[in-house]
Amino acid sequence: MTDTTVQFNAHQQDLKNRINFLANAIFVLSSGILSISISIAIFTQKERVILPKAIIDVLQCSWWLLGASVLFILVTLTSIILRDYFMAEKWRKVIDSGQYTYIGPNKLFEGILLLCGSLGVFSFVLGFIGIIYIATLKWSSKIGH
Repeated sequence: MTDTTVQFNAHQQDLKNRINFLANAIFVLSSGILSISISIAIFTQKERVILPKAIIDVLQCSWWLLGASVLFILVTLTSIILRDYFMAEKWRKVIDSGQYTYIGPNKLFEGILLLCGSLGVFSFVLGFIGIIYIATLKWSSKIGH
């Protein structure tokens, strides 16, 4: 096998690993949605604590940010898979032609990756900080009264 073919095969294996990772991420996210459902069930018990509007606002904003982070990361992972697929197709043509040509990055995909990846991490951090803030408040049955 030529060096180019070895690199191509390694690239394809990497793409397969990313697809497997995405599938596993979807399973993990599904589990997260299940745990959210359990949390909702806990908050709808008969003896509820009445929360002030400010705390409810922080909770809602945090969940929206966490949800947005999941979507941004899924778009990022999907873009990586698509970028690598299109790069592999270009690479395949180079191998078939027998002439080396530079295969540079696709600026559209690179922009999407940078934007969505950054927004995903930023949304996750802010949402997580909001949840930590709520979790560390001193809770009592008199909150909201």
